[in-house]
Amino acid sequence: MNKYGIFYNPFKIEIKTSLNKKIDLLCRQGFSVFALNKQKNGYIKKVNYIENFAEADIDILLVFGGDGTILRAFQEIIGLEIPILGFNLGRVGFLSDCQEKDFEESIEKIIRSEYILEKRIAIKGIAKKREFYALNEILLDKGLSPKIIHLEIFRDNHLIVNLYANGVIVSTPTGSTAYSLSAGGSVMEPSLDAVSITPICAQAYSLKPIILPINQEIKIRVGKNASEVQVVADDNIINSLSAEEELVIRKAEFQAIFVKFYNKDFFSILQEKLHLRT
Repeated sequence: MNKYGIFYNPFKIEIKTSLNKKIDLLCRQGFSVFALNKQKNGYIKKVNYIENFAEADIDILLVFGGDGTILRAFQEIIGLEIPILGFNLGRVGFLSDCQEKDFEESIEKIIRSEYILEKRIAIKGIAKKREFYALNEILLDKGLSPKIIHLEIFRDNHLIVNLYANGVIVSTPTGSTAYSLSAGGSVMEPSLDAVSITPICAQAYSLKPIILPINQEIKIRVGKNASEVQVVADDNIINSLSAEEELVIRKAEFQAIFVKFYNKDFFSILQEKLHLRT
């Protein structure tokens, strides 16, 4: 492990001192550190700025921030399968394995190869011939409209549910602790090859989330009389769909990879983040 990428929010000036100390530590140990040109702000020193992370063939991407920062970092390495190690600077930080104070110890563990690489599925969306990817979720949302929307949901061209709701979330196991959980979805273990289809404020109270293997295509068709709906992937508005237009969701051709340390597992992190310990 000789090349580290770093990803951070360049508008958070308050992290400049801490981040420079971490970069200095990496440089003293003989590592090369790379960041994207778009992150350049004049405050971060000793960094090689590049246009994209593929240029540098980095070994690990170190991400400093909350879950939103990790989702943005994932968009920068789509298809590259570069391992991500997150250091939480946000509130909850489900996607971050470490806290900021753990940085030096974490680098030492990487040097000693005391870690594992955890692979997780990502999903691919296609709407109006535009392709896009998500690590957490893809959703259809009614946006600013006051009316609920009608959606027909198919799996491998077989209708599985007629939905009247404010929208629907198609979540990966990684995203099952995010918006889907807030909407009443189930928590899924990260290694599962599955997605959760979670209604948002469904008209039928009895309609609950559905968990499906992601080995077949999922298609969501906007109802005939529906108003325009938004397509959103990991908090990014992709485009909008009108009546009878479709969103197709498939398993991505690549995986997301996270650096994990042996003393932490998903359920201990879950208990810590959701305050489930007594």
